[in-house]
Amino acid sequence: MLKYMCKNPIKTLKEELMKKKITIVFRTDGNTEAVLSIRDTISSVFSDYADIDMIFLNQLEPDAKVDSDIFLINNLSYLRELIDHAGKFDNISIITRSIDRKYLDTLNEIPEGSDVLVVNDELESSRQTVDMLMWLGFTSFNMVPYDPDAGGGQEYPGVCYAITPEEVPLVPAGIPNIINIGYRKIGFNTIYHLKQALGIDDDDINLKLFRYASSIAEPVNDSEYTYAGSYLKSRMLNDYISDAAAAMVLFNHRGQLVYSNKKAESVFPSLRDTKTQTLRELSPQLADISDSANGDDQIISLGDKAYLVSKKQIMLENIEVGCMYSIVDEADIKEQEQTLNKRLVEKGLFAKYRFKDIIGESPSLRNCISLAKKAAKTDYTILIKGESGVGKELFAQAIHNYSHRNAQPFVGVNCAAIPENLLESELFGYEGGAFTGANKNGKLGYFERANHGTIFLDEIGDVSAGLQSKLLRVIQERQIMRVGSDRVIDIDVRIIAATNKDLYKEVADGKFRNDLYYRLNVLQIRVPPLRERPDDIPELFRTFMGSDYLGIGNDTMDKLKAYGWPGNIRELENCVLYYKTLGELPEHFNAGLHGSCEDTSGTGVPPADIGHTIGTPLPPAGSPASEEIRSDQDLDERIRKSILLLLGRGNALGHGLGRTVILSQLKSMGFVISDGQLRAILSRLADEGLLLIGKGRQGTKITNLGIRKQKEVDS
Repeated sequence: MLKYMCKNPIKTLKEELMKKKITIVFRTDGNTEAVLSIRDTISSVFSDYADIDMIFLNQLEPDAKVDSDIFLINNLSYLRELIDHAGKFDNISIITRSIDRKYLDTLNEIPEGSDVLVVNDELESSRQTVDMLMWLGFTSFNMVPYDPDAGGGQEYPGVCYAITPEEVPLVPAGIPNIINIGYRKIGFNTIYHLKQALGIDDDDINLKLFRYASSIAEPVNDSEYTYAGSYLKSRMLNDYISDAAAAMVLFNHRGQLVYSNKKAESVFPSLRDTKTQTLRELSPQLADISDSANGDDQIISLGDKAYLVSKKQIMLENIEVGCMYSIVDEADIKEQEQTLNKRLVEKGLFAKYRFKDIIGESPSLRNCISLAKKAAKTDYTILIKGESGVGKELFAQAIHNYSHRNAQPFVGVNCAAIPENLLESELFGYEGGAFTGANKNGKLGYFERANHGTIFLDEIGDVSAGLQSKLLRVIQERQIMRVGSDRVIDIDVRIIAATNKDLYKEVADGKFRNDLYYRLNVLQIRVPPLRERPDDIPELFRTFMGSDYLGIGNDTMDKLKAYGWPGNIRELENCVLYYKTLGELPEHFNAGLHGSCEDTSGTGVPPADIGHTIGTPLPPAGSPASEEIRSDQDLDERIRKSILLLLGRGNALGHGLGRTVILSQLKSMGFVISDGQLRAILSRLADEGLLLIGKGRQGTKITNLGIRKQKEVDS
């Protein structure tokens, strides 16, 4: 008798004694290779969990006794011969058969309606192979089982194909196409039933079953599909629902407990003692919630803790068959919010700058910082006023970081940079399918993202009249409503607005709502322009120069202090970039064009911007001289070079530049172009590989090729 024992040397003695025994029953050992193939398959999956024997009925002595936990047989007829030796059968599995998946394509190439001879070592085996192939769906050709005992001289006229499981020598001569499908594989049904009989359920055996199932051909609706589905459901219950952060309990329509996860046992310790509790026995508070239909989450108290409860009725048509409760600890909700805030910080929704990052010691700046610190300690709305380029967002970020909300999100929104038709949905969010092109899952707005933190509304003076009324409601009620929704969402957010316009004058001109103005203008902070604090210029210049600062002469510094700086800090950055690149100040400083540019309009905006790359004052927009410059090809090339210069500076600072920033900086350098003209120039530069145009707040960045191009021009 052939016998095969599988031992794992790393198993303990106790584990070895707990192994079950599988006995594979064959009628004869006539086809040793096929027998060993079956044995090796069983061993490859179960050798760590069972001892595996093989017996051959024709070799058993009349009085031989066989004992086994599981018998694995090819045919039920074997039982009549086995019963005299085994006495009883505790568990029996019938070996189902299949083939390797790799042969499917070859079998599918057999022409429809062909006569096909199926050849095996016995007529019964040939018939079983035919049944197996038909079970797998091969019914488009006519299969004839081969009988080896009929004699080798039998002829099969008209048969052009033969299918055989490793019995090629038995195929009658004259058949031109022989398809060897290898030894028949054990069907997945057999493997799965053995797993169930052994009582095994761990990741190792499941992995082996999945691998085996993927290697053989099986009907779509067979045990492989059922097993995969039940396994996934089991893993979902055991690994996710069972270990979920929320306590989950399920009751049937009679209020009897059906399921509870691990977290529920910590909330309701009585669940550890018995699982046969009713809803009211478990918690009267939950039972009271169950008397109402599905609704919003409710808060209940259990002991000294507060919990948020979500209830879901489970319906079969219009009949309630059960009810599920999800119960979350208030402390867990706060922890999840902290985790979310951390993720928001990682995505860039945070304030980087603090008051210590604001450079300057002039009295006007120090007084502005002192007021901002006092305002930061309140929750009142703040309006920051100042000319373009003075650093209003820097102050907004510093205020946020100095406030009690500093651990929460900071969301900055440039109201002038977002198209008017999109600004509402960006601020308030929208429901799925609210408009054409909307994300099907909807989207959170900036106000929701900033919840518990600060939202900074830059360029608030450019908001349309329609949106002004909606902002007024948000500030008054601290509530928002997403586009396409009828549900009001409460928010807790600190609002900081900023503008370079005279909003009081805008109100007088009917361009800005007076009620919104007074809602925004609770605490007003005016950031002084650079011309009002000339003593801060040397320190700012030195900071922007960084390691390249080697000191500059008094004459140069006098020119810098005397200049009016209509572009303020942003213009000074550009000037430093020019100085670092070319080793001298822009031409207009040497041309005597650095006189004071005081604001005489009362609007906070200087009367004119003076160019510092062309060397001549900028003509008024729309004048003939301006149009002449706009059409000048040489000017276009200088604009291209200036854009690369600006983006190179942005690259050095580690960020890209938006179109609004580029337009503003070009204006301070003496170039007045429209947003459409800038788009066209940026598109051409991108096509040449000199820059990358990012989306949203990513801005536009210079490429390595662009940096090399810039250096070639400068040299």
